[in-house]
Amino acid sequence: MIDPRPALVTRERLPSPDELVVAWPDALEADEETAVVVLTHEERLDVPALATALASPAFYVGAIGSRRTQEKRRVRLLEAGIAEAQLDRLAGPAGLDLGAHTPAETAVSILAEVLAVREGRAGGRLVERSGPIHSAA
Repeated sequence: MIDPRPALVTRERLPSPDELVVAWPDALEADEETAVVVLTHEERLDVPALATALASPAFYVGAIGSRRTQEKRRVRLLEAGIAEAQLDRLAGPAGLDLGAHTPAETAVSILAEVLAVREGRAGGRLVERSGPIHSAA
């Protein structure tokens, strides 16, 4: 978890992340095993975080927000010099269409998409899938 606002980057608020970093999002370091999800709804944080993530080898880059927010964000990223090909990597709005309503359900939806992308899957229903359930490891 990375955020420049120290009051928000606390173990009391966020007990689960392996690492809490107080820094601007462009300090993000991501490799091919990294999934990045931008959750701020603040352009001053979203644009540098997404620009950095899209330029990285992260296997997943997503952002929450409405379709209108996604379009505005796309324009800002283009203005920031992000290429169309890089923008095609952005999952926005992030998540699978599970009918989520609550924050917890939205988190499950996003994590489900991250797992599906990591495994090269579409995220459909198992009952509709033929063949093995698990990929050969």
